[in-house]
Amino acid sequence: ACSGLHCPVLIIVILAGFACYEAPDSCVKPGTDDCTVSEDGDVTIIAGEPCDGQCYPIVRNLTSATFTNSGRSVRVELSARARALNRPCSDLFDEDTVQSRLSSSSGCIVTEDERSTLRIELSGEATLMPKDTLRLKEDNNLRGYLVANEQDDKNFDASGSVVVGTPEKADQPTARITESAQQVNTLCPSDEGEGFEPVVINGQKSSDPSGRELTVTWGTSNSLDDACVATSELDVEIEDANENNLLSLTLGNSSLSVLPEGSKYCITLTVTSFLDVDSEPATHQLEKLETSVLPVVTLEVPDTFVLPSPDGLRLDASVYVPSVCEGSQVEFRWSCERIVRDNSEVDCSILQGNDFIDNVLFSVENEDLTTAGILPQDRLIIKLEARYADNEATATSTQEVRVEGSDILAAFTMDTPQGEISSANQEVTFDATASFDPSDPSNVIPMRFSFDCVREDGFSNCFDDPAYTGSQDNGVWTVNASRYVDAPPGERIFMQVEVSKTSNGVERSAVATRVIRVLDVAEVLDFAVVRDCFGRCPQQHQSSRPLSFYANLGDAAAVVNRFEWRFDGNVVEEKDVVGGDPLSPEPVSSASITLKSFPEFLPSFGEVTVECEASITGADGTALSGTSSASVQLIGPPVCALTPKERCLRLSPDKAEIPTIEFQAQATGFSGGIGLLNFEFGYIDEEDNNVPIQPASFRSVVPLYAVDGVRSYNIYVVAIDRSGGRSERVNSTFELLDTEISLIELIGLLLRINFLRLANTGDPNAVVNGYKQLNGFINLFTDSSGGGNGNFLGSSSVPGLGHALSPAAAALHTSPKRKGDDPNTPHSQFSWQASGHRRILLMSRGLLQDNNTEGASDQITEGLERMRENVLGAQGAGVPEALEVISGVRDTFVRRAPNASQAELTGQLVLNSLGILDTSGIDTISSTTIGQALGSAGLAAATLAGGSYEDASTTASRLVDTIKEA
Repeated sequence: ACSGLHCPVLIIVILAGFACYEAPDSCVKPGTDDCTVSEDGDVTIIAGEPCDGQCYPIVRNLTSATFTNSGRSVRVELSARARALNRPCSDLFDEDTVQSRLSSSSGCIVTEDERSTLRIELSGEATLMPKDTLRLKEDNNLRGYLVANEQDDKNFDASGSVVVGTPEKADQPTARITESAQQVNTLCPSDEGEGFEPVVINGQKSSDPSGRELTVTWGTSNSLDDACVATSELDVEIEDANENNLLSLTLGNSSLSVLPEGSKYCITLTVTSFLDVDSEPATHQLEKLETSVLPVVTLEVPDTFVLPSPDGLRLDASVYVPSVCEGSQVEFRWSCERIVRDNSEVDCSILQGNDFIDNVLFSVENEDLTTAGILPQDRLIIKLEARYADNEATATSTQEVRVEGSDILAAFTMDTPQGEISSANQEVTFDATASFDPSDPSNVIPMRFSFDCVREDGFSNCFDDPAYTGSQDNGVWTVNASRYVDAPPGERIFMQVEVSKTSNGVERSAVATRVIRVLDVAEVLDFAVVRDCFGRCPQQHQSSRPLSFYANLGDAAAVVNRFEWRFDGNVVEEKDVVGGDPLSPEPVSSASITLKSFPEFLPSFGEVTVECEASITGADGTALSGTSSASVQLIGPPVCALTPKERCLRLSPDKAEIPTIEFQAQATGFSGGIGLLNFEFGYIDEEDNNVPIQPASFRSVVPLYAVDGVRSYNIYVVAIDRSGGRSERVNSTFELLDTEISLIELIGLLLRINFLRLANTGDPNAVVNGYKQLNGFINLFTDSSGGGNGNFLGSSSVPGLGHALSPAAAALHTSPKRKGDDPNTPHSQFSWQASGHRRILLMSRGLLQDNNTEGASDQITEGLERMRENVLGAQGAGVPEALEVISGVRDTFVRRAPNASQAELTGQLVLNSLGILDTSGIDTISSTTIGQALGSAGLAAATLAGGSYEDASTTASRLVDTIKEA
């Protein structure tokens, strides 16, 4: 209806439901030399800025919606261009759409480049399917891009809805089997009565671009190899995995024992996306070999590595313990065969000249990687050789590791102006040289800078001459403030820089913005709102974590009269900030704020702006004020995408009888967050606190042990992304059942844990898992040997003792108070109550020796020594090993005190573990973990203080060092 006139100079209302708005002077007018209009009404811009969008439908609505090919997002076409938007979808769509299809953490985005398209970024919790309906809510935040005078720009049509369609060609999911043993050996003579330990065929790295749950189909294919065989026992295990839609297939003793020597299980995996597209099948072969030919070693190296990472490039593998018979020692050698860069191969200088070593855990420091010239998008071909020390035959495995660059950080320097500036100032400098690339700090790859100035309407010129660009010197842009246009009062101008690098054809980029207002005054208060982070602030912030800012006024801070903070235009109140009065609506007036996380205050998703207005009185009595702001992109934490949530954690088995205290925990169905996900496993104590057992790692299937006697164990898993964002925990229950077992039988089980054999595997995890098993038997054993009422139940310890020394107690002093709590009851592990229980505990010193079971005590001592030598002593020992040791020592001395030698080892282990955590620079260690460490160190010190094993000054010195590290 507007095609003939398109964008007339005067405001007119056209028939057929269209309105036209007066075109800004900067727009090219149809009918001029720079713009032509065809008979069909198509506008062609020859030069200058287009006027497209000046004419629009008066009724604005949704016209269509389609999943993108990846299924990760939905494109919703609009009947008219909308204002740029980046908000949670709960701001736009009705409650039914959000709650049942999108979830509150999905993001809705309209960009400057595509104003006629609303893009829905689906969170991991979204369940939207083809043929579902999206419906706007009445007071939605979609706003018209341009409107005629006296026209209502408030909403798009509140009755608007659209049905979601499927893409023409949906992307195919990928089935992958990784980190899975390719062989098992015939059992060693000493293991014939024990049977095979489980072997996990891991399909967890199968993926769909959407991040949604996959439909899993395991199978067999005997056509892959002449040695392939099928057994009914394997069929049962495959059927169980398919029924439970598991991405890991566990082969137990029943299927492994019937596999003939020299034969193979040939396994297939196919996955199907929610858009009903099948993957190509992945295949895996597991062969049974004769005893002592080759050790069974499975690489556990992530296929993607982010440079830099806290522990550098961790090289690890698991050793199948039954493949290492008593008397055998496994040796390992890591090497980097080559680097694939830009589709060509170059030499790799890391891991050169290494000889065979007796521990598989190895770490390459970040500095060594950058010194060796490793760049983002390089693909490292890593090789591991493993052999028995007395046999030249070598098992070889290779893994391609893609080096992923960290997010580039775009940043202006602190003295770059933001907020209000005076047009009387002659030159204004926007200095972006504070931008930083953690993956390439020396800028071997040159950093590119691109500056731009954007008005609020998105297209009008910032300067009085469209050709004026100021002067740019690499990362510094200088403009004359008097050249800014005379903008309406209060209009914001966005000064932006985009920094970018390209490596191996992949570009990484980031944008930083300074928001200014140009005032026709002689002087304004010049200050900056600064985001407060540990170190450099990442481009994105996890909405599940508090968000901090401060006003940097420099020398003016001493004469500040007033602060006022606004969040997306709304005044920040005391109840919105951490540490504020939770009921107070009073505005915050401090120089810094920490906003509460989602869902208490922050939205789950979107770009948000924090603004501060400050006013001062100068020494001459002159009042001066100014406004400054900062913006940040919020993103939600990882989520469990399955319904019900309990499906994201599977325990196998979920119940067992003594002496079976081991079970597997498998995480599945998590998505979202920033970068690759790690998984933390633990148990939930009686005060509802998380007590980590298995520190965060990329392993999604881990062995766990019931270390606290006969009881129900409330097990949890949390997915953690690269930024530290944590999913809600998902929990499930494992039940350890009582059974008839004699004390002698229990002692026999305890003594069968062969720490020398575990150490000889060269696998620190084997030692850790053996120590966890030891803790489980020790705690059962202590209960049955006179520590209480004679059964194996955890409550048989001294009344209140388990609580006083439990992991939970150390955290209770920082935990939220719950209804019914007595505020006067001390909960801390270090309270007077706990000290009394600790004295009782110390009276149990030597308990096992008093029952003529010195062997059990010797097992504890040897286990502690192996943890020191073979776990913390490994070349690549890092945060996971330190956390494992802290939790392991904690579990050992829940019911009994250490003897002198055990106390000395405990003190050393805790101090060394805390030292590793401190050196790593990691900032996500909980107070619960620190409390556990200090509790164990204090117990060890109390033991040594009463004897002559170690002089008091040495004990005190180590304890003080431990407290410093904590």
